[in-house]
Amino acid sequence: RWFRHCSQQLFQTLTVTLNSLAFVLYELNRADEGLPLAEEALSLNRTAPETWDTLAMIHLSMGRLDEAMNASRKAVELAPEQLDLQLHLAMVHTERGELEPAWNLVEQLMVRKAALSSPAQTRLDTFRVKLQRLREAKISG
Repeated sequence: RWFRHCSQQLFQTLTVTLNSLAFVLYELNRADEGLPLAEEALSLNRTAPETWDTLAMIHLSMGRLDEAMNASRKAVELAPEQLDLQLHLAMVHTERGELEPAWNLVEQLMVRKAALSSPAQTRLDTFRVKLQRLREAKISG
């Protein structure tokens, strides 16, 4: 019993560490190096929404839009209450040219904006402006 508890804690810590390293590499524009770490983290725990989200952002940065969509949807499915994950899903939709689903997500997030952290609110506002411009360009073009 004690051993099982310790091994579960170890796997959880290892998953978080691998995911954190993968995300840092993604932020440093070294997504190709972060990808195997995110995949390894998922091999240890397939129910970690943060890891699915990291994998989605890595795939997105690498232009792998289908993989990004699958991972982002899985992250939101696992933790629908985490609004950052929904914002990332909207970003994936946008990169795929799916502006209306992205806009619908952004509008839903705007209603719940106060629940986001200050940096996430800024990201949402910035992304909303970008998305609005894309929608206007599509309408006029």
